[in-house]
Amino acid sequence: MKRIPALAAFVALAAGAARAAAPPVVSWQEAGGHVGEVVSVEGEVATARTVGDTWILEFARDDPRAFRVVVLLPLLETAPRLPERLYQRVRATGRVQRFQGRAEMVLRGSGQIEVVETGGEAPPAAPAPPPAAPAAPAMPAKPAPSAAAPCERARERWRAAAGEASERLAALGRCLDAVRYRCGPESAALTPALATLDALEREVDATCR
Repeated sequence: MKRIPALAAFVALAAGAARAAAPPVVSWQEAGGHVGEVVSVEGEVATARTVGDTWILEFARDDPRAFRVVVLLPLLETAPRLPERLYQRVRATGRVQRFQGRAEMVLRGSGQIEVVETGGEAPPAAPAPPPAAPAAPAMPAKPAPSAAAPCERARERWRAAAGEASERLAALGRCLDAVRYRCGPESAALTPALATLDALEREVDATCR
C-alpha cells in the first residue's frame, strides 16, 4: 500500500524525563473508547491538511468518523513555516474528547506530539524545550492577558470566516434562485469556507474557556 507523507516534522522527539508518569499508549483505533481520559494515541497518519490556523491529522483516509488529531498552530510554542520534512507515524498525548460525534484530540503545545517513525530522511533533532514552563505559575499577572489575546484573535478569525462563508452561501443562493443549472463553482467555493469555519469554532472553544 502506498505510504503518503502527512505533516511537517515540527516537533522535537519527546524527552524521556516523564516516562514514569506517562499516560497509557493506545492505538488510534482504540482512542474512541477513552473519551474523557488522558492517553497517548499512536498511529500512522494517512492524510494531513491545513484549515485556517489548524492542522488536521487523519488516521483513516476513507472514514470521516475515525479518530483524528487537531493541532492549533497559534498555541504552539514554535511552528514551522513550510512542511518540508514529512513524517508518517506519531504519538499524540492529551485528553480524548468527542466533537460532533467524532473522537478527537486537540493539541495546544509541541510537547504533546512526537515522531515515532519517520519516512525518508529523519529531521534533525531539535533542542528540548527550556525548563521555563514550571516557572510560569510564579508569574500570576501574565496568564490572564496571554489567555485573553489568543481568545480575541480566535474570535476575530471566526468572524472573518463567518463573513466569507455567508458571502459564498449568498452567491450559491443567487445561482439556485436563477435556476442556471450550473452552480458547481459556487457550491465548491462554499465547502472550504464551511470547513474553515468548523475548525475555527473548535479553536474558539479551546482558547476562550
